[in-house]
Amino acid sequence: DFSKAVVVPYADAYEDSSYVNEKYTLLSETDGRVFYKNGFRISYRVNPAGIDFHISKNRNGLNVFLDVSLRNVKPVISWHEKKKDLKNCFFTCSFNTTEKFGVSSGKYRNYRARFKDLDASSFRNMLSSLLEPLSQSEEAEFSVCTIRIPLEHLPGVFLCLDLKVRLYASGKGEFVLYNSHQLGFETRNGKLRCINENSHDLNGVLQASAKAVLGVNLGIEAAGFSIADIEADGGIRGVVRTTVHLYDEEGNAQSEETTAPYDAMEDLSDGNPDVLVCGDLSLHWLLDIELNTPRTQMNRFGFGRSFSLLDEQDQLFGGMHHIENGHFVEKCTRKKRNLIKEMEHTRSERIVLDSYAEVLRKGETYHIVVKALPEGYETDELLYESKDPAIASVHEGVITAHASGSTRISVKTKDGKHQSYVNILVSTQ
Repeated sequence: DFSKAVVVPYADAYEDSSYVNEKYTLLSETDGRVFYKNGFRISYRVNPAGIDFHISKNRNGLNVFLDVSLRNVKPVISWHEKKKDLKNCFFTCSFNTTEKFGVSSGKYRNYRARFKDLDASSFRNMLSSLLEPLSQSEEAEFSVCTIRIPLEHLPGVFLCLDLKVRLYASGKGEFVLYNSHQLGFETRNGKLRCINENSHDLNGVLQASAKAVLGVNLGIEAAGFSIADIEADGGIRGVVRTTVHLYDEEGNAQSEETTAPYDAMEDLSDGNPDVLVCGDLSLHWLLDIELNTPRTQMNRFGFGRSFSLLDEQDQLFGGMHHIENGHFVEKCTRKKRNLIKEMEHTRSERIVLDSYAEVLRKGETYHIVVKALPEGYETDELLYESKDPAIASVHEGVITAHASGSTRISVKTKDGKHQSYVNILVSTQ
């Protein structure tokens, strides 16, 4: 009776690979291919586990990359084999895709070894001398295309249209989109129904201020000189304001705002228990108009003007967002250490964790510490689940890192009424 059929997914053993049996595989393995196009490094690889595609470009010390992967391809099919009846049948193919986009510079890592052992007071004294070198940033411009149109009846005069992309980052920014898909069809009594189900989950790590702008320039060129033009730059800009928390021997914290980039301070304080860094992201639209840019002859005669139509007043997502360990959290957790101890074995309206974001290396483990629970719940009754066990798995509250990437660990009560999350980034180093 097809109407009572239940589709059972494959066991956990197949969770990180495509469907394989003794006769065939859905994807046959091929050697990886690498080639270069217009300064971009492009590579791909096909194996039984899926397909991986990578494209990157390094310009002026700024690395831009895009990773796309296809994983967990699993077919499910059901029909009445003995009767050879296809009036009632079922076929689906489920798979996961991941798209990762990011920019990075990584120019501050050579400072790390010098400052990780400094106490809080010594670290504060070093800030003033570091501010100038840490304020350096990197910006790259990529030309998309240039269109030159000759003007009729005006020999040697062209109307020029330039499209450019400008990217800026003071450190590393990475955003990952996880997608789960199920495609297929079923027939019941000869009637066909298509199946198309999708779910999405966006995660990210931000350790820098960044900007992405698309520029359009329309100008007049004659005899190889740019006479006049108008340029519009539109995009998004994210600014991370940095706060450094310095702890003394008694566990008291003193917080100081600094103009140093957030990612640089994260690297400098890495491994130093007396210095913790957090940031606040302000994300806003950009739209700048410039009449007669510096490359034009009109600008040389003083006819250049520029103004902004969209700026920091045009916020996205309602203003500031707090960042710790490169991940977004609801609010700052950098409190006095003696206050954190007092939270143990207390009750709260929600699940309170010691940390909501952690950075691990492959093979490292991290034990989730629960500081407070809602009334009526106990720690041994909590359920733990990983969004992507291939990157980091969890067992009884202990997280184990397996592969580079980012995922989310959920901590929830058995009845599902209360839930909290730990964002995990598994470093490539």
